[in-house]
Amino acid sequence: MITNETLLRFKNAFHKHVDSFIFKEDFFQNGIESKREHTIRVAENSRLIAESLNMSQEEKVEAEVAGLFHDIGRFSQLFDFKTFVDRKSVDHGELGVNVLKEKKLLSILSEETRNNIYAAVANHNKAYIAENLSFSQKHLTKIVRDADKLDIFKLASQHYQQKHSVRDPAFELGLQDEPFVTREVIEALENKCLIQIEHMNCLNDFKLLQIGWVYDINFKYTYQVIYEKRYLDIIFDSLTFKDPALGVFKHIKAFLREKAGRIN
Repeated sequence: MITNETLLRFKNAFHKHVDSFIFKEDFFQNGIESKREHTIRVAENSRLIAESLNMSQEEKVEAEVAGLFHDIGRFSQLFDFKTFVDRKSVDHGELGVNVLKEKKLLSILSEETRNNIYAAVANHNKAYIAENLSFSQKHLTKIVRDADKLDIFKLASQHYQQKHSVRDPAFELGLQDEPFVTREVIEALENKCLIQIEHMNCLNDFKLLQIGWVYDINFKYTYQVIYEKRYLDIIFDSLTFKDPALGVFKHIKAFLREKAGRIN
């Protein structure tokens, strides 16, 4: 059985693992600490989503543990490849599962619970959830994906509002802030499809990709937080070229209001 005491053990194991990665360069060490803080928030978001679904106490703890370990592969990724960009290194979700198994971090859990968490870690960063998962694996994966997106929305909103700060090429994937939007990006949003990374040609495209995540949200609680925090508005307002996206953004806002249960 997975309990709050179990959760405390996992938190200690997580921090011990993160503390083992030490860089001489401040840039990389700051990256480690940023991922540690992100992880803590995603774990909390996972529990809040589970609570909104009236899940059992054990299921709430399981969700928090899955959130805690969702990015466990990020630390090895940065240490080995000096980047957080998967296409330039490895899939950090799959790497995370390997880390959990090699270090036997989940060994005290039942096989079913371990497999649920492995599935959530492996699929949290994929464009689409694998079809061959069990119901419990898919459900936990959806919780972690929503929890992860909530924190990324928060970080993105804060980042784009800092207009006078130095730009962060790592956060922006090295994309140039050019005054245009790629047509394929608009077409994907018009069709309520996720935007493919290969279609991105500038920072505006990346911001619209993030906005388009609203079509990959699973729970009402998540929609409500996105709506109440105005994350989509903040990101959209930061675009340097809005005209081609004005119409589709209007539809996105209407979609968000409906999913959040807001009538105005």
